[in-house]
Amino acid sequence: ALKAQAVAARSYILKRMPQPYGAGAAVHSGDADICDDFAHCQAYVDENKRRENWGEQFVEKEKKIRAAVTATAGEVITYDGAVVSPTFCSTCGGKTENAADYWQSEVPALQSVSCYWDTDAPKYLSHVYYTKAEMAAKLGISCEELANLKITETAESGRVKTVTCGEKQWKGSAVRTALGLNSTDFQWLADENGYLITVKGFGHGVGLCQHGANGMAKAGADYKQILNHY
Repeated sequence: ALKAQAVAARSYILKRMPQPYGAGAAVHSGDADICDDFAHCQAYVDENKRRENWGEQFVEKEKKIRAAVTATAGEVITYDGAVVSPTFCSTCGGKTENAADYWQSEVPALQSVSCYWDTDAPKYLSHVYYTKAEMAAKLGISCEELANLKITETAESGRVKTVTCGEKQWKGSAVRTALGLNSTDFQWLADENGYLITVKGFGHGVGLCQHGANGMAKAGADYKQILNHY
């Protein structure tokens, strides 16, 4: 699983480097090709933070990660001869998302696939409850309008693409952000007081599922089989 992550992370960075290897630098201030903002590029945790996070396990975990990086040195993921931009998420919730359904941009290498190995993930399933007043405030509508709130379009993965309320419409990702949900794979049950929202997975769901990769590895898959699956 760590080898799969290493190859995915390396490919992600290389894709964003200038030609001839990548597709050109992303938009950043200064001369950077990539940043460490997870919402824009790829998260990065420096050594001091890793030591803080891992405590007495730092040496063991650092050794495993460096071994995975070294063992896959120089390896990247390609599709039709070009380096791909392999995104990844923590927990896909049983099925990954088509890139086109989340970002409105078709990526042949990032299609929806089933995942049977992430059910033990700590955030595989989550619940949140909002009163009607809280729900309306977060969506910027009135309590009266909530009667017309509905999920009107879902993706192949089951994730929410569109939510409407009368003439108002939101993308599933916008509702996820507004309600602070773990993913766009959500549904709700309404009662007289509010909404119980059930959410599957954690993250955008596109590409490599990290907990799924770990489950595949425990089941005997090697890193190339993991990457080929996702």
